[in-house]
Amino acid sequence: MMARTQTTQSTHNFILLLLADFISSFGSGMSNVALTLFIYGNTKNLMSSALFAVVTLLPELLLAPFLGKMKFHGSFRFIFALGEFLCVIPMCILLFIDNVLLIYLVFFLYSAIFFILECLRAEYLKRITKDEDMQKRQSASRTVNILVTVVSPLVGAAILTSFGVKSIYILDIVSYILAALIILFLKGMEKPSPPEMTRTGGTDIIGSIRKNKELFTGCLILCFVGGAVSILTLEYIYKVLHADAMQYSMLMSAMAFGGLVGSIIGGMPFTQIHLRKVSFICTMMMGGLLLAVVLKPVFGMLLVILLFSGILSALVMLYYSVELFNRSVEGEIRGQYAIFQNISDASSLVSKPFGGMLNQLAGCVRAISSLGIVFLLFGMYSFMKNIEFNENGEH
Repeated sequence: MMARTQTTQSTHNFILLLLADFISSFGSGMSNVALTLFIYGNTKNLMSSALFAVVTLLPELLLAPFLGKMKFHGSFRFIFALGEFLCVIPMCILLFIDNVLLIYLVFFLYSAIFFILECLRAEYLKRITKDEDMQKRQSASRTVNILVTVVSPLVGAAILTSFGVKSIYILDIVSYILAALIILFLKGMEKPSPPEMTRTGGTDIIGSIRKNKELFTGCLILCFVGGAVSILTLEYIYKVLHADAMQYSMLMSAMAFGGLVGSIIGGMPFTQIHLRKVSFICTMMMGGLLLAVVLKPVFGMLLVILLFSGILSALVMLYYSVELFNRSVEGEIRGQYAIFQNISDASSLVSKPFGGMLNQLAGCVRAISSLGIVFLLFGMYSFMKNIEFNENGEH
């Protein structure tokens, strides 16, 4: 009876956390695209808009090494609600300033708060979720996040065009207050792990990185190559296909929709059982799809390629996310998740200039194909390592 009550409470808390995260992230997604467009519109300088992306990433780089060692007072419910209310403050400040440098500073503080909340949500998810339920819940979380990523920029751009940037700030304020109120309905008074728990079982943060080096290395390779492919795909769409803005939007929507489908597939029974093998096969298939670019696919064929690429990449990243949660003990997941996100976002950002350099050296078709070979070889290596682990009885 007690076990059933705990399961019911866990499900209740997960649904509320997911709902609050959706509302809060939707507001964040709108403000990100609105501020990028607003800064570019005011400065007419592409570098100024690009710098905004760096400003949002900088708090991750600075905080990731220390998040596992930070001490937080109060329950998760209190911290989450307080964090959402704190996110209101930068949005209120932005209502009264138009200076780009001040916008950078305010959004830096906002990004720091949001990143800390994101990592604490990861720890809370680990606390309330059994290992056997982690993949299903990760699948649901990633589905919601991809949905937010797809829809919020479109809504933000539409509102910005029709009503101006300050209307975005007001909607963000409402979304954060609403998310905070939803968080207050969480049951239980669980608290974040104290800093000394990060060394549970004799593993400090360096030891934890070594323990999960396979996951971090895989994430680095996939996000770096994937980021380079994204900028090369943009070049291919405009320079080879001579597509217009509408066609570009359709292609990107197809890839995003594929990601949504992939996250849903990740929660199905077969995928739950065989996710490790599925992820390695998907990596090889992604390489095969990229190699197909040598055929110079037309619009319809490229749309299909991007659709399936979205499905495959979602399944691969789901595997890395689930494995990170299952391998990390409760006290270290906060720091591990911070480093994982840091590697993912930083490698993707840094890879964009690398993709541009490859384009200059070899052209977008050859560059995409060569990166497809990297995916193919990495997937084959991972698959062979998996066979070796199974033969040695390791998991």
